[in-house]
Amino acid sequence: MSMNPVAPPAELPREPMRWPKKLNLLLAIVVGLFIFWAWLKHAQAESSVEAYKRELLAKGERLDLKELRPPMPKPEENAAPEFLAAARKLKTYTSIHVDGKPLRFPFLATDEMARPTSSTRARVAWQQPQMSTVELGTEKSTNAWPMWIAWTEVHRSALRDGVKALDRPGWGVDINWDPRIERDEYPTGLEILFRALVTAVVVDLRHGRPTEAHTNLLALTELLTRLDEPTTFLGGFRLLSMSRTASRATWEALQYPNWTDEQLTALQHRWERTDLLKALVRYLEQQRPLTIFFFDDHRRNTDKLGMFDRRRWIDSEVRPPGPAWNRLKKVPSEIAESIQMTWRLSIWPNWNSYHDEHHFLRMINSWLDLAREAHAHPNTFAAYRAIEGTSSKITKPPNAELWSHVAFNEGQGTVALVAYHETIRRLTITAIALERHRLRHGSYPASLALLVPDVLREVPVDFQDAQPLRYRREANGEFLLWSVGKNGVDDGGNGNPVGAPAGTRPKSPFGALDIVWPRPASPEEVSALHAELAAERAKNPHR
Repeated sequence: MSMNPVAPPAELPREPMRWPKKLNLLLAIVVGLFIFWAWLKHAQAESSVEAYKRELLAKGERLDLKELRPPMPKPEENAAPEFLAAARKLKTYTSIHVDGKPLRFPFLATDEMARPTSSTRARVAWQQPQMSTVELGTEKSTNAWPMWIAWTEVHRSALRDGVKALDRPGWGVDINWDPRIERDEYPTGLEILFRALVTAVVVDLRHGRPTEAHTNLLALTELLTRLDEPTTFLGGFRLLSMSRTASRATWEALQYPNWTDEQLTALQHRWERTDLLKALVRYLEQQRPLTIFFFDDHRRNTDKLGMFDRRRWIDSEVRPPGPAWNRLKKVPSEIAESIQMTWRLSIWPNWNSYHDEHHFLRMINSWLDLAREAHAHPNTFAAYRAIEGTSSKITKPPNAELWSHVAFNEGQGTVALVAYHETIRRLTITAIALERHRLRHGSYPASLALLVPDVLREVPVDFQDAQPLRYRREANGEFLLWSVGKNGVDDGGNGNPVGAPAGTRPKSPFGALDIVWPRPASPEEVSALHAELAAERAKNPHR
């Protein structure tokens, strides 16, 4: 009996894959490839950062913050401890009474010196029998002199101790250089003692005590020469602010008659020793190790990313001009930008943090190279234009690189601010030299070239364009001295604020189209200024 073989069961037809499954699989593959690509780019960026650090080290650059610490002077040569001890002797302002009432705050003369009355003239504070201001330290007061005099006389002993401390040649503050600790080598007491010295200069000039005023003014400028190696961002800005204040105090003093050539020579030499460009170089050198620590710390501690200032990042973009109601039109886009920023912060540690760090380091290094060039060749036009940030070496980071994006905008302003204050320093030195020439020859020179070699080694150069500072002797015997300003264009000594209507009074005597060394205001101009200040004070009587 033959048996028929059993046929194998027929294969069931395969069900074709449905489109949703295909799409899910394709999406999973794409996401996987994207994650792999992102990880690969992140790893390559990390490798690039490390290679760049090795490149800097091979060039002899120092990336360890402790290696950049200035050497401490010998204890017997260090002026800082004694000066800071004098600063600690300053009493709290509420313990000082004027007309039987305590001062509400330590309002001093720093903001009232050389207050502009027009684009080329300023009020001489010490000449005013009554000092009208916007801010006053006691209720219902309209005269700042009793307050300034009380503050100065209470602290005479501390002021003398601070001045005496600067007889020592060195300066060193023992601060913690651990980058995890926010440090400040310029304690608040130091700045208040500095402001007290400034106020004492004005008070002593008012009371006809030029010797005491000169002693305190020399101490102010001597202090600037000691603080030209700032170790913090805050310290660098304080140095610039103190330099500007000392320049105003010098302007006030130069309006006083009967200085001797010896006194003016000593003051000029102090200003010539002040090195703001060196301070910028030191500051940028210290930013590299701080940047390395900052990025490493924020990658490991992502909770610190919440400190990122979204408003500052948004405001670094172009904002529409006009009143507040006009800017409300941008609210929807700002909300969208905030959402976008939250997403960027969430992926930053494992996505583009190394790209950000690499660009940040390169940007700082470019600024540092340019700052060193400016310091080595301070009288070259190329040096200023480079330090101002117009060099093609420094490119704006993309928006995705969050910290570099903010630092680019703020860093450009920082180096330009240093250039601005360096210009003021040069104007100050030249103004002192002009007064020395007048003492020796009875009048101001017809040109700045006549100051050489009698009172200057070389014709003073405008840091803004590497040409001689502009100068004109007026028919009445006075002079007009100015820099061409940030725009590099000589506007003929036009001190009008940039973009403001003609005749607008500048907030600072040194900030305008041209940076003008002001001349003393007339009594009529001072009266008009005081009327304006009284109107401002009336708007807020409890200020």
